Amino acid sequence: VVHLRYTRITSADASSLKQHLLSSAQPLTLFGGGHVGKALIQVLGNLPFNVHWVDSRDEIFPGQLPINVVCEHSDPVQAAVADLPTQSAVLIMSFSHAEDLDVVAACLKRQREHNDVRYIGLIGSKTKWATFRHRLEARGFTEKELAFVTCPIGVPGITGKEPEVIAVAVAAHQLIAQGFAQAAQGVAHGRLGQRQVVRGPGQAALGHDFVEDPQQIQVEGSKRVGDGGGHGRVFNYHHYE
Repeated sequence: VVHLRYTRITSADASSLKQHLLSSAQPLTLFGGGHVGKALIQVLGNLPFNVHWVDSRDEIFPGQLPINVVCEHSDPVQAAVADLPTQSAVLIMSFSHAEDLDVVAACLKRQREHNDVRYIGLIGSKTKWATFRHRLEARGFTEKELAFVTCPIGVPGITGKEPEVIAVAVAAHQLIAQGFAQAAQGVAHGRLGQRQVVRGPGQAALGHDFVEDPQQIQVEGSKRVGDGGGHGRVFNYHHYE
């Protein structure tokens, strides 16, 4: 038997209703309102993310936004990092390399001080990241800290350069990472089967994703392993108390 309950909703309830619907969504902050950023907002607007969209140019935000998106004009743009929601995933794709670098540095500094950023992803090539890495090292960040940054971002194998294609690849990557976080919670509560593998720290296939959990589960990534005549997926975790 299914029991339904109806509640009258008026325009005055819009704000509280929005907060209720987004209360369980993953916080994600997007820096950059260019072509890729706008395309990504359209994709994320239909996914379970609570999106904080930041740019140093106030005029770039469109008038119509998905219900799960809130805009912030921040100049300098990296100042917004201080107010990110805890356990945010951060995607960086501003209009300039200088802004990108400042945002990455601010995120790494926050992670150093508070250890509460779930993911830092930077759009760009391996060459761009090599340049950024050198400049961030000059700012005092260690190799271990820099390993927290994922660049390039997006699901591997999707090679299109159109903003919409990049947006889908990046959003898919975040959904996969979110799945790893949920799986790690399953490890913490003993819900995964015996075929799952627990191992020591290593490079994460999908970046570094942390779970807010008393047992401190850190998702390390995944790998393909042989399984008789076919292949199966094994999740790898580092579990430390």
